[in-house]
Amino acid sequence: MSILKKRQKTFETIFELVQKTFPFHSQKEIKKWRDYYLAYRKLLPSIPENNRDFFLHIEYFLALLKNSHTRLGSYPGKRFFQPRDHAALFINNTFILTYKNRIAGEIARIDGQKPEKILAQHMRRISSSTKKYAIQKALGFLLFHQEKTPIRITTKKPNGKINEIVLPTRQIKHKPQKNIVTGKIMRKNIGYIKIASWVDAGNLFEKIDKCMNNITKRPIAALIIDVRGNGGGDSRIACRFASRFFNEKVLFGTARQRITKTNIFKAHSIYVTPRNPYISAPVIILTDEACLSSNEIFIAGMRDNKRAILIGRSTGGSSGNPK
Repeated sequence: MSILKKRQKTFETIFELVQKTFPFHSQKEIKKWRDYYLAYRKLLPSIPENNRDFFLHIEYFLALLKNSHTRLGSYPGKRFFQPRDHAALFINNTFILTYKNRIAGEIARIDGQKPEKILAQHMRRISSSTKKYAIQKALGFLLFHQEKTPIRITTKKPNGKINEIVLPTRQIKHKPQKNIVTGKIMRKNIGYIKIASWVDAGNLFEKIDKCMNNITKRPIAALIIDVRGNGGGDSRIACRFASRFFNEKVLFGTARQRITKTNIFKAHSIYVTPRNPYISAPVIILTDEACLSSNEIFIAGMRDNKRAILIGRSTGGSSGNPK
């Protein structure tokens, strides 16, 4: 079997698996998905005969689902290189280079290309229902190479001076996140807890409860819950945490799940039951576009039940745009 025929078969298998299980809400959406498939299948003969370009073509195709649970865009690749302590930000339609979290200048060019062009290329790889989330994830691709070669960046200072800097790169290793839960008492007796993930490594719920018990040893005037960057995890843990903020049973959310190979949806309600010790203090939740999945269930449930106010940026909109 030729490489082209193998690729066509692979592409067809991916298309059929998605069509059987993805929660399309109408025949119009299913037709659009088939149109995408036919258009991208037609391009297969023009894809170079190497795995990297073929896999990238599949990424572009799956990203059209606009659902972050595909995990596309989680990282630029299994093996990639970036400069140490540097990052690219996008603020007020301007690309900013930072070094150790300090502004190093406005980015004019990266390896001779405009940063907006590089960003647009990589946004195609991000499966997202919101543009802000796609931009936030694609920014991680701006300062990366797939080979250990330096990155050339042209920056512009506020005084208009142009500089070109050459940044050596190093291989990035993916390490498990440490200190998923941290907390403290701020001035004026304001409690603060940071929850970086709802993914349970075995004792996450106990860590959250222990942290909250330390914060609430004495009455607090208010509580700030910082879930920025939290991409979700176990919704049961998020809901159990939320149960300390209610003194009666509340409807926290509604989930609709498609039954495989049918267009029938099964709905079930998510409830939160009160749990002691009850926390009556006002709650502020800090959010950004990297808040996804079960984290959005937590955020929406707390807001919709008028138990918290939100400060920050709009959440990412994953898992079928939870509301």
